[in-house]
Amino acid sequence: MERAITLDLDPNLQGYTEGTNLTITTDVPVFLDGSTITNDLKDVQAIFNVVGYIFTPTLLIVGVFANCMTILTMSSKSFSELTSRYILIALALSDTTCLMLQPFNKMFIIQSFGFDARAVSNGGCKLFIWLFKTSKLTSSWLIVTLCFERFVAVVYPLKIKQIFNKKNILVLITCEALPIGIFNGMWSFASQVINGICKIDAIFPDTKWKYRNFLIAGTSIYSFIPITIIMFLTPTIVWKLIQKRRSRQMLQHVSDRSTKKELRASLVTISVVVAFIVLVCPIATLFLIAYWQNLAVYGANNSIFFIAREIAQILEQINYSITFFLYIMCSDTFRRRALQILRRPCLSSKVAPVAFNSSSN
Repeated sequence: MERAITLDLDPNLQGYTEGTNLTITTDVPVFLDGSTITNDLKDVQAIFNVVGYIFTPTLLIVGVFANCMTILTMSSKSFSELTSRYILIALALSDTTCLMLQPFNKMFIIQSFGFDARAVSNGGCKLFIWLFKTSKLTSSWLIVTLCFERFVAVVYPLKIKQIFNKKNILVLITCEALPIGIFNGMWSFASQVINGICKIDAIFPDTKWKYRNFLIAGTSIYSFIPITIIMFLTPTIVWKLIQKRRSRQMLQHVSDRSTKKELRASLVTISVVVAFIVLVCPIATLFLIAYWQNLAVYGANNSIFFIAREIAQILEQINYSITFFLYIMCSDTFRRRALQILRRPCLSSKVAPVAFNSSSN
């Protein structure tokens, strides 16, 4: 029997209800997860709204500032010989885009504005969701690229200049961003304005299975495939570094200084990789759970899912804000140049870049 699904915003829960219009005249609204309105959920929402008012602007300001500092630092003469700086600058740009767009998905932001700024038009909604998804997926694959660069530098040091020159890195970044943009463009069928709200997961009977396939593919591209690659490359990097250090310690005439520099350079990548795995996995997993449990991703369906989603989104925002601080903790060169920019923004630096990364033109 043919049926159409309409999604309505519930004024009490700020969640979505599904009205099933059968060929008969009956219209029975039910919650997506079959739950009912509870006072507990209202209380939880009120608590996380307060948390959101604190964390969302804080992470936005700190993250945008940190990513801008990364761009300024890596664009300075100190790192002019580093080809991998293009990866770090691209990563900072994609992270900044995510941070600036993420607040508009928050229901308390929509309530504060009195309208959904994403839902000015159906095309505007699709463009917003496309840009949001593309920046997130590109960020994930830039971390994979950074990890692969360190893998080549450690395992095949003689080939690093040949593989990771400026031209190859720019081509690689383009080859990552372009297919991701095309994929998200094809996925835009699920982004629609419904009752004044820009929905990221508008599902109808004729698009349910298509949406499922794109969701599985999208979450795999966003986290599961990158994490699988990273989990293979990172232990290899660590093992090779340990092996190199042992072999150099056996040669008394070889200075341990170069080994320490290589360890620091690798520590930067490893710290970024670990942060990505810990902070991104929860939100990707929740997207899949939301589909299989018939829950609205950005709607308040029940207390447990709502709490899990809010925590996962905070972790995701931290992931896009924390990279700069990992750099300054793990790299003396980066830290010194960043401090110079803060103290004297127009001062040219002569700090050598070799301590941060070994790849060059």
